[in-house]
Amino acid sequence: MRRAGALLVAFIIAGCRKPPLHPEAGVPWTNSLGMRFVAAPSMFWSVHEVRAADFEIFVKETRTLWIPPDAETGADFPAANVTWDDARAFCEWLTQRELAAHALAPGQRYRLPTDAEWSAAAGLAIEDGNTPAARSAADVLHYAWGSAWPPPAGAGNFAGEEAEVDRSEPGNFIAGTRDDYPRLAPVGKFPPNRFGLHDLSGNVMEWCEDWFDARHLGRVARGGSWLNGDPRTLSLTHRAELPPRAGVNVAGFRCVIELAR
Repeated sequence: MRRAGALLVAFIIAGCRKPPLHPEAGVPWTNSLGMRFVAAPSMFWSVHEVRAADFEIFVKETRTLWIPPDAETGADFPAANVTWDDARAFCEWLTQRELAAHALAPGQRYRLPTDAEWSAAAGLAIEDGNTPAARSAADVLHYAWGSAWPPPAGAGNFAGEEAEVDRSEPGNFIAGTRDDYPRLAPVGKFPPNRFGLHDLSGNVMEWCEDWFDARHLGRVARGGSWLNGDPRTLSLTHRAELPPRAGVNVAGFRCVIELAR
């Protein structure tokens, strides 16, 4: 009876324990904007892409010019038509905002993931190649749902039968596949991967920190988008190269938290 009583007290204490004030390794955490983070390989990751509601606060406070995407949008939809420059600026702004509010501990910061960190969070094994461009040329394609093509029902927001695309061109849509969203979808509507991260394939491409190759003309974007319906572009191994100041309807981003520098 004494042991049972001690277990009950421990259970009650655990249930009353307040969530950590700052991000802590291995402990799920929600920031001041309502963005949820979990531990995944290499880093502390947002479980979903940055939402329009999150980005609009940044736009208002910094007076950044942002043209919302020419697609379905709303508070819980991913922020799209976002440049790499502005995605990086969002991370810097949120870091300073939450350090000032003591929501981050000294030395912690938000940033974009690197290409290698994104691969690890997507569950990819070690990849060959010294640059994202070289790694993108892999012959074997891997997907968020496994190795089969086409994707199973409910795997993500892709260009399927519902897509408003030119059907005369092969690869513009996935025949026999349909989801509920012709273009953008609210974040978190599709199952997460084993680390708890949603939409690593489809919805919006996600900016990474890296240059695509040694020419330094474009930054890396990963994961494909709602506009893609071909096997290679929707593979986790694929990298898109986009100019850092380009805003396109298929590009957004996801934040990670660096716990210490």
